[in-house]
Amino acid sequence: AGAGSVLWVKFEDIKKDPEGQIRRIAEYCCIPASDEVIRKTVEASSFKNMKATADAINSEKAKKGIRYKKNHIRKGESGKWRKTFKDESEDFLKFHQMKCNQLGLPEDLFPLE
Repeated sequence: AGAGSVLWVKFEDIKKDPEGQIRRIAEYCCIPASDEVIRKTVEASSFKNMKATADAINSEKAKKGIRYKKNHIRKGESGKWRKTFKDESEDFLKFHQMKCNQLGLPEDLFPLE
């Protein structure tokens, strides 16, 4: 990767092809990763395993009286933000288009539909 370059990774792409996307990220970061490392990374970063880890950590924090963010890892689904902004969709769409244009990004980088 060149200086100042960015690798765009979409949650939807990771959901669709976790192995391929993790391999792509590793290659971008110049990290040698065998098929076994990729497989273990996919398994460890699955929603089920990440939620279980977060729940265990939160349980320990609760026992110690330490505050933690409840329901931080929710359902592992994409698109909730679209529902959240539905009522304000016209204003949000205008803002989205403006920001993409301002940053030189294609408007379809983060599809709104």
